[in-house]
Amino acid sequence: MSNPEKRETVIRVSPPFRALWAGPKKRFYFFHGGRGSGKSIGAADYLLNRAMSGTVRVLCCREVQKSIKESVHELLMDRIETHGWGEYFDDTREGITHKINGSAFLFSGLRDHTSDSIKSYHNVDVCWLEEAHAVSDKSLKILIPTIRNDGSSFLFTYNRFLESDPVHALARREIKTPSETFQFTNKGKTYSWEQSESADAVMVYMNFDANPFFPEVLRKEMEKEFKEDQNAFLHIWKGMPLAQTADSVISRTDVDAACSRTVKGEGEEVCGVDVARFGDDASVFFKRKGMKVVKYARHVKLGIQDLGAKLEDFLEYKKDVTIRIDDSGVGGGLTDYMIAKGYRNTQGIAFNQTPNDPDKYDMAISEMWFTFKGIIGDVELPDIPELREELTERKYTFDKRQRRSIEPKRDFKKRIGRSPDYADALLLCFMKNIGVIVEDFSSSNLDYLNEGRR
Repeated sequence: MSNPEKRETVIRVSPPFRALWAGPKKRFYFFHGGRGSGKSIGAADYLLNRAMSGTVRVLCCREVQKSIKESVHELLMDRIETHGWGEYFDDTREGITHKINGSAFLFSGLRDHTSDSIKSYHNVDVCWLEEAHAVSDKSLKILIPTIRNDGSSFLFTYNRFLESDPVHALARREIKTPSETFQFTNKGKTYSWEQSESADAVMVYMNFDANPFFPEVLRKEMEKEFKEDQNAFLHIWKGMPLAQTADSVISRTDVDAACSRTVKGEGEEVCGVDVARFGDDASVFFKRKGMKVVKYARHVKLGIQDLGAKLEDFLEYKKDVTIRIDDSGVGGGLTDYMIAKGYRNTQGIAFNQTPNDPDKYDMAISEMWFTFKGIIGDVELPDIPELREELTERKYTFDKRQRRSIEPKRDFKKRIGRSPDYADALLLCFMKNIGVIVEDFSSSNLDYLNEGRR
């Protein structure tokens, strides 16, 4: 058909993709998560709809692409067929083109490109990088400055492979705000995903439980994986990096279990507070009751007086709650503020102070990490992506005296892209007595210095 008339087509959009379809336009879009989340189909449908609605040039990239068969070409053609748009598009050796408006989908591998050779793609409106976890830092540094049309954007879809994936490091640099949980309910079922954004970027973390169109055949495969191999399940279906290094303190399996566990909130109420020291850092509050975390909050760019007022409100002005504050540096001012306000159970804790067992740990923060590692099998945690990452990615080593020594915060921040504010506040909640009056959990018969779960 030489001049087909456009027909109305209804595209079913998965809720997490609203950020792409309806939100304010951004330079970078990061969609990551596990199998069955619908990332690739969602991206393909969005780009094809743009091609049907007006002229757009789309560059579809992977790090390595020896032939067009290794690209998203087949997926795009399948979605064209699904929507009944076959008569509008030509499939050529060079790519896919719209017969009427000239929209084009181009396909390329990145590994063999140089800054000069990739200039041929300068007139591109959208660059879609599928399996973006495999894209090298070198390729990103060559590609991103090349795509510079007014309003041009990058769309990354990926399942994280390693913690050091360059694309996820780029996302962390572009977006420093924490994620928020979004939910969508339809026909009695609730779908949820995590989303964070900045002026120029949005990042969506989505899995099978965010996809209303998740097929039953995949559900059976997912449930089988869950029973047979927890580590594989976390990577394949929950979008976690493939493997932790041997020097990580806490396993992802244990953190995942703690985020899924329900325990009774019985016992003393304790609040842990990590106070921001620098511009990008955050002040974080956690409150637990017994072994259950019942509440948390995050604040940025607040002075001590304002932060103190927020903490009082967080505690609902209960003066009997035990409060532990990292009072090294500016935190000391908050400790003084709370004591002056009548919160007599306020304790100032220095992470670098002497631990209970100086023969085993170099300082208090190292002992606090292994204390929490020993009890995490009995703890209920809120499912916060930043907390998951901070708990599972903190490393340790041994000093000259063969004592456990936690990775310095500055090294973690350089590696991950932010300070471990959530983890620090949580550890203060669950720390063992270190020179202060602190609940010892003796009724739980737990060995706090046990390296594994009891």
